[in-house]
Amino acid sequence: MKKLKVWVIKLGEPPPLKENIRLWRAGLLAKELAKQGHEVTLWNSTFLHFQKEFAFDKSTEMIVSDNLKLVLIKSLGYKKNISFKRYIDHRFVANQFNRIAKKHDIPDIIVVAIPCHHLAYKISKYALRNRVPYICDLRDLWPDIFLNVFPRFVNTKLAQAILSKEFNRFNFTSRNANSLVAVSQSYLELLASRANRKPGNLDKVFHVGSHPIPNDLDEQIWDDQPVKEILYVGSFGKTYDLESMIKVASYFYQNGITDVKFILAGGGEQAEKLQSMAKELPNVTFTGWLDTNGIYKYLKRAYIGVLPFKKNAPQSLPNKLFDYLSAGLPVVSSLQNTDMINIIEEKQIGLTFDPESWESLCEKCLWFIQHPEDRLAMSGRSKEFYSNYGNSNLIYKDYVAHIENVYFRERQNL
Repeated sequence: MKKLKVWVIKLGEPPPLKENIRLWRAGLLAKELAKQGHEVTLWNSTFLHFQKEFAFDKSTEMIVSDNLKLVLIKSLGYKKNISFKRYIDHRFVANQFNRIAKKHDIPDIIVVAIPCHHLAYKISKYALRNRVPYICDLRDLWPDIFLNVFPRFVNTKLAQAILSKEFNRFNFTSRNANSLVAVSQSYLELLASRANRKPGNLDKVFHVGSHPIPNDLDEQIWDDQPVKEILYVGSFGKTYDLESMIKVASYFYQNGITDVKFILAGGGEQAEKLQSMAKELPNVTFTGWLDTNGIYKYLKRAYIGVLPFKKNAPQSLPNKLFDYLSAGLPVVSSLQNTDMINIIEEKQIGLTFDPESWESLCEKCLWFIQHPEDRLAMSGRSKEFYSNYGNSNLIYKDYVAHIENVYFRERQNL
């Protein structure tokens, strides 16, 4: 089989700058492609999205490993995830792409993720100009997320009209893609609708997934543990209702429930406010950003995993869902999309709470504390679901096979 030159392009994910960096979708896919002998270029920006700091002050390229090169495009940076500065930053990065791309050999195939729709639009035009097949991979609903920024008196149709150029870029990218890929079925159907068609044979769902936790980490048997940890792992961004977790922790503390701790692992724009809310609560721990092994250890120690999203949050099946399931954790989720609700209800791996009620989250947390046998049964089902649908080792092998299939199908059509 021919070894392909593949570009994998995604802004915002942690780039593989160190050995113990926890890779996400684009990084895992690039790593698997390189492992199978393909020549891979992974594109990102110089700005580290989660830490809100720069890895480099100018565009930089480096060899990561055999068959894997990293290209980081100079970025302006931003302080808030949903902000005008982030919009300008993405436009700035996208506008530099063609200049940097000229220094590289034309690839055989491209995988480009949305977000960012600005860069994806530039890449789709590059691909069409150079007759390179490309796969459009929908991770989050951009530019749809900006609809929530408008004041309430601006109706959805008016907001969409104001953002019409942004949606046109998105639609152009999806319409001209040789294959559509998404992290969930509802996202795939939306992506296909933006391309004015139904999902076809070359359109696939690949869940985000998560790496299996190494077996050499100590097992935790919670029946014998004096303290149960309710865990959140991830960004403290605006679409996450982490204040509800602090309020639940306060309720537990005030009511003398001393055998439960709340762990918030990560960081972001809400960190200072959350720490201020929790400063008198000894049952709340902020870990800061953790490396891979640190995250694994908290996952293995946890009793349940929380997905506390605000109402109308755009996420479908987020990374942290699969992180929790990889450790056999039941989940408590506020996401209201059909993908998440169907998985939780049909697979019986957790509970759903009202995104506008911390009391609802409190009720679900108490239920798990009071029903250890049910929690244990859910834990087993979580592990089973992860083994079948969430193991990234299997997901990205299948994704690589899909890339190869798209390339050879499109070559035959030339």
